[in-house]
Amino acid sequence: MDVAKYRTLPSKLHQLPATGSIADAASHLADAGVELTDLRVAFFDFDQTLTAVDASRTNKSVRGGDDAAAFMQQLKAAGVPSVIVTATKPNSTNCHAIAAELRHLGLENYVNGATVPDAAALKAELASWGANETMAPGLLSLKLSCLLVLNTDRYLGDLPRWAFSPHDDNGDHDPEDERGPLKYRMWMYDPDLGPSLSATHTLSPLDDLLLCPVACLRTYLRRTQHLRTNGTGHEHDKLFLALAGDSSVNSEAAAPATTTGNATDGEMGSSTPFSDDPSFTWMASALDPSAEPTCPGLHEAMAELLAKCGISKSDARHFHADPASVVDIADGARIAQMGDIICAAYNKPEAIKHWLHDHQKRGMLGASMRTTSMFVDDNSDNAFGVYMAFAHPELQRYDGQLQKELETPELPAGPVPTGPAGELNIVMHSCWLPPPPTGKAESADDMVRGLVQQLAGTAPILPSAVASSTNSTNTNTNSARKKPVPKKL
Repeated sequence: MDVAKYRTLPSKLHQLPATGSIADAASHLADAGVELTDLRVAFFDFDQTLTAVDASRTNKSVRGGDDAAAFMQQLKAAGVPSVIVTATKPNSTNCHAIAAELRHLGLENYVNGATVPDAAALKAELASWGANETMAPGLLSLKLSCLLVLNTDRYLGDLPRWAFSPHDDNGDHDPEDERGPLKYRMWMYDPDLGPSLSATHTLSPLDDLLLCPVACLRTYLRRTQHLRTNGTGHEHDKLFLALAGDSSVNSEAAAPATTTGNATDGEMGSSTPFSDDPSFTWMASALDPSAEPTCPGLHEAMAELLAKCGISKSDARHFHADPASVVDIADGARIAQMGDIICAAYNKPEAIKHWLHDHQKRGMLGASMRTTSMFVDDNSDNAFGVYMAFAHPELQRYDGQLQKELETPELPAGPVPTGPAGELNIVMHSCWLPPPPTGKAESADDMVRGLVQQLAGTAPILPSAVASSTNSTNTNTNSARKKPVPKKL
């Protein structure tokens, strides 16, 4: 590897101080002539990059404290998105775990996807509906749906799969213990194995009876018990029952929410099943007996209620379905993404390119035209890998120009290219932030670390032959280290 040639390329590799934080990237960028307002996006690893743990390895805090938080605030003020790219396994659970840690650290407002909707107005509305025992059937069904979404890791789209069977077994709980927890299971649908019940989960009570999901569920079970059938199979073993009234056969046939009348003012419409209309009552059949239930009437009622409570459409999506998803991207890689939180396993360069491509496709004004980005990671292998992903096309362009000059010596030599190369139109400033002295030592390739230090200018450049040999060895090592992510997680 010709380190001297790489150092002339537009993309750069920086080494930040081990005693520092992400905030130190600002001075390195400034030395390279880059202001924060020049950045399209800032990518950050999470553990030991944004975070630090104490000597006991139990208490996690922001690495760099107020300085690091202030730097993220400066990025936000400059219109620069902060994107988390971790090496954790790509699944929804890990996305939510990172979001929860960002909230614990007080950094949630700097990363899209880390905040949770404010449900205070929704809870106040639900509490105002009065006693569960006297509530209209449709309204009780909607209230129970809201409380289950608020107090479990389930979403509205999951609730029609909520099984009735655990509640039909008196051995699961003490029927006299109105304040005790309830067990529940979900119907799972595998295209190869067919319907099956999940493991048992526990629904815990709250002190406030008006907002207690257990109290609401027990009332719902009592009021619908006479309609339960003895049929077997998932079509009969569903918690939520269909609703019917004078103008509706069930919730699927109900009139959709409109933008006229009360709905315009944010009031619950009285012509839909999930309302305070007493003419709608439960039926002895599942709300949606299909293997892939959708229940649009329930979604429409929830959307209307959330709008009435001042919850934006973007935040309302968090009630209807899981905002995290697993995505297959270029080069056979797989990531999990929730907003600007990405779990990428061994595929950080691919994940970053995917985010940039998607961002470019959306055509965000202003920031989308910027041609510089940054990446910070406490692992030198990752910093090197991301750097190379953007420096390599720049080197190819540079070598192409040199070859053209050799073929046309009669023409004057052109200037060294300084702009971005490749379809993403990005110059990358990749920063290695070594683990703090009290942190966990990085697991990285020593030869790669040596190249990182040479490229960053913190170690002398080795003779070309040695560097080339080092690069050859490292290429084989990296190929061995990179593992494909399994298709089923």
